[in-house]
Amino acid sequence: MIHAGDLDAARHLDELTREQDLRAFVLFSSAAGVLSTAGRAEEAAAGAFLNALATRRRAAGLPATALAWDDLPDTERLRLLDVALAADEPVLVPVRIDRAALRERGTTDPMLRDFLPRATAVAPGPADLATLDAGAKMEVLTDLVRREAAIVLRHDVADGGLAATKVFREAGFDSLTAVELRNRLSRALDLTLPVTWVFDHETPRAAARDLLDRLAAPPEAPASNRDFVGVYAALVERGLQPVANDLARPPPRSGTGPPPSPNSRAGSAPPRWRPARSCPSSSACRPSPPGNRC
Repeated sequence: MIHAGDLDAARHLDELTREQDLRAFVLFSSAAGVLSTAGRAEEAAAGAFLNALATRRRAAGLPATALAWDDLPDTERLRLLDVALAADEPVLVPVRIDRAALRERGTTDPMLRDFLPRATAVAPGPADLATLDAGAKMEVLTDLVRREAAIVLRHDVADGGLAATKVFREAGFDSLTAVELRNRLSRALDLTLPVTWVFDHETPRAAARDLLDRLAAPPEAPASNRDFVGVYAALVERGLQPVANDLARPPPRSGTGPPPSPNSRAGSAPPRWRPARSCPSSSACRPSPPGNRC
């Protein structure tokens, strides 16, 4: 356990020895400052302080090594101390990793997940789903999301993966793992999913329902001229007239000859549009000539 006096002592030693030629400056920190350990918030904060102190000294060209210990026998600590001093790292975490226990219980800690093997899953493609009815598709997609979620979290997929009703956040998903899951499903199903897609759908079952809807939706139609006018008007209202004009200019023609002028009929931009709030006499947007505020 690290106490407040230990932190004061480390800080004072850092200040008092900066001008001395030390061979080593060793801090005994805590693994709670590196790993996700529930119920040890104070120790985690103290360990993080010592780790940061060692990192700052190294950045200043001074010797420093912080050892984020966990429960280890003294003989083991002495052996690992010699190993740590030979390593060129400001912070080391000498702990024992029970890989079998991690595989059995799973973990939400991003550092501990790296000690677990990453499983693989064969995802059904759009062609495979096309032959199934809606109920069967929903079941297949739910299983896919559950397995992929378990793979991202390094959980065992032998039992089918993450529970269908398990909330992603409660399972341990953060912003990075959520994007990883979204990317895996996007590639597997050839879909374009939003970056926040995982947290927009709290559970694997809800996520699978959204995937089913997306796969059943018709392809998006190309943007209409009305859509273009709306984009153009938005750019103009934000003072981006040159960008709007570039958007309105048609692509260069193949062959010789200069490209069409932006002021020609083919490359002319729509008239400037103003929102209704700037025109009290009208309830709709309408074009206005340059220089006219309404």
